[in-house]
Amino acid sequence: NGRAVFNRSGKVTFSTGQKSISVTRTGSQNYISPDTIIVATIQGFAEGTWVAGVIRNSDQKFTIRLNRTAPKALVVGWVAIN
Repeated sequence: NGRAVFNRSGKVTFSTGQKSISVTRTGSQNYISPDTIIVATIQGFAEGTWVAGVIRNSDQKFTIRLNRTAPKALVVGWVAIN
């Protein structure tokens, strides 16, 4: 019951024309294992634009990719779950 609080979540801002952005998390609690699920979604609306996928690059880095270049500045929220 009550409000959920996540210590492995955040927001990134895509600039106009940007198609991907890398997120680096440091510290032992931010470890991203091969089993970690990362959910990312656009906060707002940009017709025809969506998060195409999230790629785990290393134990503390992942890349969020859009299906096309951002038509305007877009905020994408994400959460990492084990």
